Amino acid sequence: MRWGICETCKREKLIWRHKKNQKLLCSTCRYHDTSLHEECSKCGKAKSVGARTGSGEAICRNCYKKDPKTFKRCSLCGNKRRVEKLDSQGKPICGSCSRQVAICKKCGEKKEIQALSLCHKCYHIQHVAKKLARVSQQAVISG
Repeated sequence: MRWGICETCKREKLIWRHKKNQKLLCSTCRYHDTSLHEECSKCGKAKSVGARTGSGEAICRNCYKKDPKTFKRCSLCGNKRRVEKLDSQGKPICGSCSRQVAICKKCGEKKEIQALSLCHKCYHIQHVAKKLARVSQQAVISG
């Protein structure tokens, strides 16, 4: 996984090299590219692969998310749920607990934190500003 240009949508995003066709794709294009879909070993539908069984059979994202075998006990609330993320020690945290409410370090409002101690809005404003700066820098270099 790295930052780059998706070969399908031509947008600058996080991209992965797909093992099957060797294309560099963003997660959206990888999900929608039907040539990469495989039959899910659980529901039998041809869909984007979300995971694989120990023997390598495909499992679609929907079946994987619903499979109780993939649930773990949340280290914060103690409920057995789908893991949303891991804490700094690698302990599982469920989706409800992962949505932290804190003071955003940019706007100062108490909101759900996206990343880097920033709320969703401030995080995306910062992300877009960095992206525009990169594009401007490339334009100066090439122009």
